[in-house]
Amino acid sequence: MKDFLAKLNKKEKYMIGNQFFSFFIMGVYVIMIGSILPMMREDYGLSYEVSGFIVSIHNLGNMAGGLLAGLIAMLLTIKTSYIVFTVVAAVGFIATLLTKNPVFLLTAFAFTGIGRGVVNNYNNLTVSTIGEGKSAPNNMLHSCFSIGALLSPFIVLACTKNSAAGWKIAIGVVIVLLVVSLVMSFPMDLGRIEYDKGARKADRSFRFLKDRKFMLPTLCMFFYQCVEATLMGWLVSYFIEGGYISEGFSQTLNSILWIAILVGRLTCVAIANKIHSPQMVKYMSIGMLVFTIVMLFANSFALAMISIVGLGIFASGMFGTIMACAGDIFPEYTFSMSMFIAIAGAGASLWPAVIGLIAGAAGMKMGMNSVLIPAVLLVIAAFINCRFFTKKHQ
Repeated sequence: MKDFLAKLNKKEKYMIGNQFFSFFIMGVYVIMIGSILPMMREDYGLSYEVSGFIVSIHNLGNMAGGLLAGLIAMLLTIKTSYIVFTVVAAVGFIATLLTKNPVFLLTAFAFTGIGRGVVNNYNNLTVSTIGEGKSAPNNMLHSCFSIGALLSPFIVLACTKNSAAGWKIAIGVVIVLLVVSLVMSFPMDLGRIEYDKGARKADRSFRFLKDRKFMLPTLCMFFYQCVEATLMGWLVSYFIEGGYISEGFSQTLNSILWIAILVGRLTCVAIANKIHSPQMVKYMSIGMLVFTIVMLFANSFALAMISIVGLGIFASGMFGTIMACAGDIFPEYTFSMSMFIAIAGAGASLWPAVIGLIAGAAGMKMGMNSVLIPAVLLVIAAFINCRFFTKKHQ
């Protein structure tokens, strides 16, 4: 990481710093949405159906924004798009404070998701391009998200200490952070990242879909997101239903998970120059499978905690490290990053729904057992990916 920062000029350091800050803000508000939802539901008198749609519409907006980011950048330039969609996210959060009308609220949260998806795309593209496909900068970027996610529940607790209506103050904190990021974005020089600038003539075709340098890491990312989204969405419910943790301990459980994720991502940053990215993906996928099995066979509080910490550590660096495997592709093709994030999002949307369907028909235990399918497929894909990139560099 020190080598990466040493190579940056003053303008690039400023740009990377702002984008790290932007990812920190995302970590704060993505986790905050789930934390404030019960208080918003009570304050606004929302039904469970509307409350569920709020989370879904944010995630759908995130997917749509990520998918369209390449096209938007062609029309507006990356810098203009970055500024515009930071505003879009801020406007979405401001709108949540203005009315309890369900349609208006759903539209507002769609805005927050779209803004997140577009800015997320450009942050990943910038760090992958400037970092020349190395995993350390990517993992440092995602570590900033982890820090925000870890601090988010404490921000909510501080804001709602005296009243449940304090969730509006928590949203106000997010709005202020987004405004600060917006102001910091105007001086950014994104010339090196912009499509079709100078020596960088981006290919607007979809030929990358036939390139194994893109498809193998993307396949790994798809299966990883199936497992990761399942764990984030169902892990607490699974352990509560199993009687291994109390409902009151669930927030502490989330904090433990995010601490493990942060430790894992910082570890990946530290060892990135010592282990080739495809090999790291292989080792982490094995670790995820091992601790998924521990989780499924856990019959005590101690084993539950061991599985949570293990999964957090081994899953933590996967996104940034898999992205580093495909790092050569993203600057070359205009739509490659959008497709990469969209396919990853499809995995994140698919398997939690599969778990829910199986759990509804055969119980939570059987539903969670099915996560072994993408966990095993992830290991297989990681081995194929590692073999391909090892041969490529021989």
